[in-house]
Amino acid sequence: MKSLLPDRKILVLGVVLAQLAVIYYLSLPSPEVYVLGEDHPEVPEGGIDPGPTGIETRDDIHIGYTELTPNKTVTWDKDNDVFEETIVNISEQGLRDRYYSEEPRNNTFRIAAVGDSTTFGYRVNLSQTWVYKLERDLNNSYEKEIEVLNFGVPAYNNKDKVTAINRTVLDYNPDLILFQILEGGQKNHSNIRRLKDKYLKDIEESSQDAKQRARRDAVKQNALEQQRLTQSQKYDLYSQQINSINELIDSQDIPVLVFSWNHINPEDQKMINDITSDLTGSTLFLPDKFLQEEYRIPGDGHPTPKAHSLVSKYLQDELAESGFLNVKS
Repeated sequence: MKSLLPDRKILVLGVVLAQLAVIYYLSLPSPEVYVLGEDHPEVPEGGIDPGPTGIETRDDIHIGYTELTPNKTVTWDKDNDVFEETIVNISEQGLRDRYYSEEPRNNTFRIAAVGDSTTFGYRVNLSQTWVYKLERDLNNSYEKEIEVLNFGVPAYNNKDKVTAINRTVLDYNPDLILFQILEGGQKNHSNIRRLKDKYLKDIEESSQDAKQRARRDAVKQNALEQQRLTQSQKYDLYSQQINSINELIDSQDIPVLVFSWNHINPEDQKMINDITSDLTGSTLFLPDKFLQEEYRIPGDGHPTPKAHSLVSKYLQDELAESGFLNVKS
């Protein structure tokens, strides 16, 4: 059938459309580099510090997603016997971990640990994180090589973690996913930044003092938003998050262990259990003993090295009882 337009006109039209597409793409904001912890606010009562100072991330505002900037090293200095000196190395793959090939070696069982700053290991060295300890201890107990990859990113909420599974985690072909869930799941860096930017726009200021005030107010406002969530709203959030995981892994038959080391109230635990009943996997809520001071970094709320060891132990027991590992001891 003959074209309604001469071939030359079709070609010119195609070129013009391509140029317009390029101009539109270039007009979009580029992914923004941001250092977590700049203009660090006071920690709200009962809250957790939103992110460690100096950890550089790349914010892709097109999809509302943040990832660690590869090949970066940060040293957190010793702080009055509260914090030990901590060195943080971000690998070329953008993980706080060693290098892993995307395809596991033969006879290797690969576990992906997906979480926020408690998985990442805020204010503890890599060898003190529950991810590192879990890999070490599992390899001491099983004949098959077991890898536990650390996909933790400070200030991730549940939605961020689901996005990470889609964008990054599945590329590494995990045999099991450990999903560290948060209550409500909206306490995140991107929401705090959105509130901060809105505050600065409203007051039409850009001084350093204004930025600090804006961030403090944003943290408080974010905390208030969490408190206002109804049980119905929480259920909808959990459903969206967990069902999104199910959709991503359904065709690959990857089991998921949904767990939390931080306190989640009984009503929320029941909701999460009900929603995950159709998921290939299980749930694990660690005991309230983690609320005790010996398991929390003073004035901060993140887990101490002792708490990381205990998290690893609970996860080891759950993996052994559940049969997830499917390897001979």
